[in-house]
Amino acid sequence: KGSSWRMLRTDVEVNPSLSALRNGELQTANGGRITFSLSTALRHWNFDQNSQIDVALNANQVNADDLTKLAGRPVPIAGILSANISVNGSESSPLGKGKIGLAKARIAGEPVQSAELNFQASKDKMQANLRLQAPAGAIQAAVTYSPKDQRYEANVDAPGIQLDKLQTLLAKNIKVEGVLNVSAH
Repeated sequence: KGSSWRMLRTDVEVNPSLSALRNGELQTANGGRITFSLSTALRHWNFDQNSQIDVALNANQVNADDLTKLAGRPVPIAGILSANISVNGSESSPLGKGKIGLAKARIAGEPVQSAELNFQASKDKMQANLRLQAPAGAIQAAVTYSPKDQRYEANVDAPGIQLDKLQTLLAKNIKVEGVLNVSAH
């Protein structure tokens, strides 16, 4: 609802031991393209944390607004999305890597020149690194997650955020000067 898509094509296979979408392609009305292959093993139609999964997804020139409208949930993100994701293994023991980029973006009303999320998953941990560059400053974050013991570690660094360049404050006519430095570990 509210987004335009030119084409959706995929091969579908569903049975008590497998659910799969293969050779998938989704094209937006404005030229963006997503290709995908997704599958998961099932046990008598049921998925569990040890079920084998395989995911391959590539996206180019996709308007993030189209995806949020397709999902039916308001998300305050706009911009041009690219992605390259490859994951297999299981929920409890994932393997894979991926990169998601957002350019010419607005996140929660703030202009963002670029945002990039890189992740890797090994059998015992998942790691993600985020870099965001905005007119007000840069943010870097790193998260490590262990699925087996459900433990997180996170680091966030945002040195030198220029408060007078935050569009959210300017739009509300709030005049603030200074520099914010954030470091959380």
